[in-house]
Amino acid sequence: MTRLLVAAVFFTLAFSPLAYAQEEGALASLDTEDEYLEDEYLDEEVEFCGGGEESVVDEAYYAMEAGDAEGARDLLVDVLRRGDVEEWERPSALVTLAEAQLRLGETRSAVVNYRKALVLYPDQTGAAARVGLASALFVRGSRNAAYETARAVAEEVCADRWAQVACYGAQQIVARTSRDDDERSRAASDAHAMRDAHANLAPSFDALDYTLGLRTTPPVS
Repeated sequence: MTRLLVAAVFFTLAFSPLAYAQEEGALASLDTEDEYLEDEYLDEEVEFCGGGEESVVDEAYYAMEAGDAEGARDLLVDVLRRGDVEEWERPSALVTLAEAQLRLGETRSAVVNYRKALVLYPDQTGAAARVGLASALFVRGSRNAAYETARAVAEEVCADRWAQVACYGAQQIVARTSRDDDERSRAASDAHAMRDAHANLAPSFDALDYTLGLRTTPPVS
């Protein structure tokens, strides 16, 4: 599992432009629920850290793996604001930050940072980040935007034998956001069949379900 597949959820840009515009309008009308917005993170003048050593982005990833989303968020906010992230690590830093914010319930910032990563670094992010975006939209209550994003992911990756986790997450969201009864039923059935066929991926599926509020107990690490 790479850093861009943190918690197996979260990585091409295919979300609906209309949904994007609608969500941006909705975000603009809300009070700031947390202070971690990405616009101030991305100054073009960057002083790069020395190579070869474990970076703060690595540390944040390990903190996430250990269940310390708050610690990961704070580390990443600090280095991104200072510009102390090398260019090649920025996609991972933004996606990991978005995942930490999603885990902490900071869905507004999670949506912003997933989108920033996908728009700025489309070649370095992919289906898992888009499932992460769909998950943040779903948890936030933006069901139409979540559906459009998840459906596009499902159509793209569900035929890929190496993308079962992303496919599962997309299908779970489609099963709960589609306005078509048959589509909801198919998506739920496909997600259930995927879980049965890939028992080894149960922890990743459980993590997705927990993030989406479909189970009440955290997954076992």
